[in-house]
Formats: sequence, C-alpha cells, structure tokens
Amino acid sequence: NGAEQAVDCGGGCGGCPAGRPCRGPADCTSAVCLDGLCAPPACDDRVSNGAESGLDCGGACPACGEGAVCSLAADCLSGVCAGGRCAAPACGDGVANGAETGLDCGGGCGPCADGAACRGAADCASGQCVRGFCAAPACADGIRNGGETAVDCGGPTCPACPDAAVCAVATDCLSGVCSAGRCAAPRCDDGVLNGGESALDCGGVCPPCAPAADCRQPADCASGVCAGGVCAAPACADGVLNGGEAGVDCGGPCPACPAGSTCGGAADCLDGVCAAGRCAPAGCGDGVQNGGRRPPTAAARAARARTRRRAASAGTARACAPVAGARRPPAPTACTAPRRHGLRRWLPRLRRWRDVRRGGRLPQRRLRWRPVCAGAVRRRGAERRRDGHRLREPVPRLPDGTACGVGGDCERGVRRGCGRRPAPMACATRPETAVDCGGGCPACAVGLACGAAGDCLSGVCQGGRCAAPA
Repeated sequence: NGAEQAVDCGGGCGGCPAGRPCRGPADCTSAVCLDGLCAPPACDDRVSNGAESGLDCGGACPACGEGAVCSLAADCLSGVCAGGRCAAPACGDGVANGAETGLDCGGGCGPCADGAACRGAADCASGQCVRGFCAAPACADGIRNGGETAVDCGGPTCPACPDAAVCAVATDCLSGVCSAGRCAAPRCDDGVLNGGESALDCGGVCPPCAPAADCRQPADCASGVCAGGVCAAPACADGVLNGGEAGVDCGGPCPACPAGSTCGGAADCLDGVCAAGRCAPAGCGDGVQNGGRRPPTAAARAARARTRRRAASAGTARACAPVAGARRPPAPTACTAPRRHGLRRWLPRLRRWRDVRRGGRLPQRRLRWRPVCAGAVRRRGAERRRDGHRLREPVPRLPDGTACGVGGDCERGVRRGCGRRPAPMACATRPETAVDCGGGCPACAVGLACGAAGDCLSGVCQGGRCAAPA
C-alpha cells in the first residue's frame, strides 16, 4: 500500500530484496533495479553493495586498489588496509605485495635470501633462482656470489683466484699477492712463497737457494746438493762442482785436482801445472818442482796388476817399469846389511821337524837372512817350483850402498835356503828433488836440492845439496 513497490518495501519503506518489483535503485537493497525488478548484488554492477568494501571490490569481490574503501587487509590488493583505505605496496610493509617475489624482497625491492620465492636470478642474493626459489651460493655455479671476490673464486670458502682477478686480500689470490684490487703474477722478489719456488723467492724458476733453505731437487740449491729436502752447504766430498771448486770436489778451497781435471790456475792442480784450463801431469820440463806420491786411480791400479803379472812371468825380480799413480818410496833406495829373522817366526815350523821333536839341535842351516832394500818398493821376484820347493833364479847382486829394487838385488841380501817372499807391489819413481830434476827426472846440477847421490850429476849429495865433484 501507499507508495510501497512491494509488501512493506520500496517507496518510503526499506529497499526490497532481489526479485521484488521496483521503480528505481532506491527501491532495492542492492541499489540495482533492472526491468522493474530488484537485481541481486554483483561485482560488476558498478554499485557498492552486498559485502563489498568498495565499488565492486572487497568482501566477496576482488580486492580493491590503492585508496579504495576497505574494512580488512584482505579487501586490498596490497594486503594493507590503513585508516579504512587500501595502502600502496611498500618494501617494508611486512606483506609480499606489489612486484615482490618474497616478503619485502625481489621485484623492485632488495634481493631475497636463500629459499625465498623468485622469478629470476635478480630476485636472489645468491644470483641463483632454481625452480622458483633462491638457491645457496656455490663455488661452481658460474656466478660471483656469496663471499667471492671474483666468479667462483676468492673469499673465505672458494679457491684462490688466478692472476688479474678481482681480490680483496692476499689470500684471495693464487700468487698470494693482491695489488690495487687485482691478483698479481708471482715474482722472485715479492716476498711470498709462490710460483713453483721451493723456498721464499728462490728455487724452481727463481735463483737457487742458499744452504739450509727448503728444496725439492738439486737444481733448487746454489750448492747443487739437496739432502732431505734441505739445501746442503758445499763440501769437498759431495760429488758436485760447487763452492769455488775448479773441478768436482777439487781445486779452490778443496784439495788439488789430478791431471785431466778442469782448473783455474796452477794452485788448483796436484802437479802445479794448469794448461788450457786443464791440469797437466808432472813432467821434467814443466818448470815446476812436482811429481812424487799421487792418489792411485783405477787405471793405475790396473797397470800395477799388469806389471806384477809381467814381472812374475818374465822370471826376474828387477823387471819393473814405473807406473803412474803407484806408491812412491819414502826415501832413496840403497842396499844395506842384512838382518836376521827372529826365531819366533820360525819356531812353529821348527817344532814340526823330526829332529826337534827328538831333542836334536835346531837346524841353523835352514834359517835365512831377510832381503833388505832400505826405502825400496817391494814386489814379487822370479820364482819357480820344483818338487814342492821354491827355487830362486840367479840374478846379478849389487854391493851395499848402490840403488836397488828389492832385497834380492843386493849382494848380501839373500842366503841360500827356502823362505817366504815379500808381498808383491808395483814399482814407482821418486818425486823431483828440485825443479825438473832429481828423483825420476834427470840428475840435478851442483847446488840444487837432492835426496841421494843418484839425484846429482856429480854423484855427490851432501847436506841435501848436490856438491861439486872432488
């Protein structure tokens, strides 16, 4: 009745529900009157009705944009309802909104932590977006991330960087040198153990190291000797040419070198003669007083053995030629009076004889005299065996005081009988007594040093000097 459009609604009464007759929007609770009937609220009827917080938004309808009326945060696209109005998205509003991929991160905000949602590598602090989530940094992900100073190197967890890579500290570089923010190439004067060096700034490609420094091979050491991983000081018995030596373990501060070795001067040579950088053997025309005892070499020992064999087969006690490197006599040789053997040497043999066991007299005829050649070099004489006995072949005998080779050369050196021969040795010449004369060289003139009469042209040696004939 009255102005109502339906029972107790419309007109001056309240709005009518959906489906009731109406003349205009004011007659409907939805404020929408279509074709004379009230329409239900809709999110696209351009009317703020139903549970909507704003015009066709909020409530059961889509969220509202910035500035729209709202009742709850859910009514707003930004998820933020402040003062009854929807607020714009912000990177610090505690809501994942706007272009953010995670809570207040990604998009236009800062990069997200590991595990946060992402749309690309730029959304992640690690630079790694794997299957929609930020991945943790790795030293092989091809990206400079984490604490790396360059791509996949440097920092506290990744390997050191190569030369020219970006660095922050020395430990970021393989060379251990960070200069002006870049890794520098190793050098032999950078004060760092790097670049293949065996010790600090030495060894490897750098100059060799001093003694006591660490080494990996002999070439790392200035001495050429690496023992137990440490460079040894040069020594005269290390088998290496070092420490000022002219030849291997000889010359310079070491003993003089033998003939054939390299030399830097006469003082480096055993015979005092250095010619064309090589030590020359002693000679009677080298202008140096030399010769005498020399350390035997392998060749000298072989020659000594050959000489012994030749002397034994030749059947003479005096067939002996000088051998280079053989032992020299300590003094001029001369025949001296014989000396008798003591009985202690022969008593064990005598006791085995029948006449001794029966209490007979000692067979003095069996005792012999020792051959004596004072200062001579002993060697095997000529012997042959017949019926189990040693027999001596006759050789010319020399008077006392003349030069000799073995006791058998002396006139009174040997008596008839059996006996043990001296041990075989090689003959050798004596050293020069003056420059290029005496000993094994030609005899010396009057006034020069001598050791025996044979060293002098005059045949007279008095007080160590050759005297004029008288």
